[in-house]
Amino acid sequence: VIIEAKNEITLIGTKPKITVRCRFNDLVEEASAKYGLDPNSLCRTMMCESNGNPYSGYPGGPYQGLFQYDPGFWITISARAGFAGASISDPRAQIYATAWAWAHGYRGRWPSC
Repeated sequence: VIIEAKNEITLIGTKPKITVRCRFNDLVEEASAKYGLDPNSLCRTMMCESNGNPYSGYPGGPYQGLFQYDPGFWITISARAGFAGASISDPRAQIYATAWAWAHGYRGRWPSC
């Protein structure tokens, strides 16, 4: 039996790739895939908020880390995302907690970026 050839390409295992300036690409891609987010949006926000510096923040100011969390909100969101007790400067915790937050309706907490 001969089967007629088809002109088609099947992509298996594809995922969105980061195409914007970013840091911690592997973590961003993993967290984005876990929560069904566009990794480019996560990167743009991180770079806008802190330029990818996990120690970013103003002396005496209320916001810190990659995504510029208020420490009180960080305690709440990091715990809900499974990172209770994680440092506000921990890149993995901030990226995953932010991805969790976006997937659970908190995207509006980052309106300027």
